[in-house]
Amino acid sequence: MTHFILYSLAVAAARYGIEINAFCAMSTHIHMVVTDPRGVLPHFLRCFHQTVAMGTKFLRRWKGAVWDNARASVVQLLTPQAVVEKVAYTLANPVIAGIVEYAHEWPGAKNRIEDIASAKLRVTRPTVCFDPKNANWPAESSIQVKLPPMLAEVGVEEFRSVITTMVVNEEMKAQKKARRKRSAKKHDESLVSPYKRATSAEPERKHNPTFAVGHGNQEAHDAAASALRSFRTAYRRALEQWRKGDRYVQFPEGTWWMREFHAANVETRE
Repeated sequence: MTHFILYSLAVAAARYGIEINAFCAMSTHIHMVVTDPRGVLPHFLRCFHQTVAMGTKFLRRWKGAVWDNARASVVQLLTPQAVVEKVAYTLANPVIAGIVEYAHEWPGAKNRIEDIASAKLRVTRPTVCFDPKNANWPAESSIQVKLPPMLAEVGVEEFRSVITTMVVNEEMKAQKKARRKRSAKKHDESLVSPYKRATSAEPERKHNPTFAVGHGNQEAHDAAASALRSFRTAYRRALEQWRKGDRYVQFPEGTWWMREFHAANVETRE
């Protein structure tokens, strides 16, 4: 399954020009921090999610939908601090979830801190599901875990050092929490069959944020929230005009669906 996810991610990222900054596949969901130079993130997510679902159904002999019907959580990271926090959170997620003591122990598909701005992670095509005669599925693909563009001035070594410190802090917090719960039965993923599916209902998310600015950045948060409200107001007005038949109405910058599927006029700024 890890092999399948790595290959699917490598192919989808290469196909749509997505830059991978961090990723970690958990048992029920996948965390990623990516950069989208071409503005095609929805296409990338569709391709990646569809391929992973196809492999899961085959490898785990599952029927029906693999992913839930909720909209994918996509959060725009607006500050360097937000990027650092999300990369650290992604890599430390198995620890935060209480599954392993140390982040590097997680056996699922993930990158290590030392993989950032390092050699490419090469992945061969799985022997199942992918037609070797289909040019869409190359015999080998690769994942280049890149330094986030917003952190280019910081440098690779400093960035790795900061992420390492944050991940270690999460490990220490998780260990303290585990010591307080020694009486609880220790979770052992080896006792759970990979062919079983959860039967309990997953609680709905109370919040589905669309942007992040990092902890304590109230001024940046207020500015981002104001910009988002302005965008949504402008979008609703433009959509109302479109529904009345005005095909020359201009949608605000950032509009994707109407531009991609209806060739709507979208504002561009220098």
